[in-house]
Amino acid sequence: MASNVKLVLREVRCVYPKLFRADDFMGKKRYSIGLLLPNDSEALKQLKAAISAAATAQWGEKAAEKIKSFQGSRQQWCLRETDDGYQINAKRSVERGAPVVVDQHRNDLTEESGLPYAGCWVNASIVVCAYNRNGAQGVTCFLNGVQLVKEDEPLAGAGSAASVKKDFDDLGETGATSSDPFQADAESVW
Repeated sequence: MASNVKLVLREVRCVYPKLFRADDFMGKKRYSIGLLLPNDSEALKQLKAAISAAATAQWGEKAAEKIKSFQGSRQQWCLRETDDGYQINAKRSVERGAPVVVDQHRNDLTEESGLPYAGCWVNASIVVCAYNRNGAQGVTCFLNGVQLVKEDEPLAGAGSAASVKKDFDDLGETGATSSDPFQADAESVW
């Protein structure tokens, strides 16, 4: 049995999507996304089953003991408890190429589309991996790709690039701007 388990988490909310440009994290370039999983969701049940299967394949009888020892460790555990459920962080190294990012019809999305942004609902193809490497052990999550399911209210005051476009007037040839910089229908508050 492999210690890697592939699954698709369906209709989960994304946070911190870094899908088009890799970030530098501890000296390594990687793409990443956070996925929010409510306590009662099917996605959370599937993820916990995948973690258990990967751990059992890696450590056999000691899997439950190992899982318990990793929980709460940012270095060894990919699942974090939140106020409303759990968050999993999935990553992908630049050496493996950018993750697949598509819309509801499986058409490629680009950075210019502004999708997905923090708050969108997505399907995410991931691989859960239990590992023993260079004396380190743990459970981590790798990202294959993301499919946009639907847009929703942006999280943490961030809007989609498309929604911000309406903040600007068409300046025409003169370049003149409105004298009122404040908008009554502001979507984000600092």
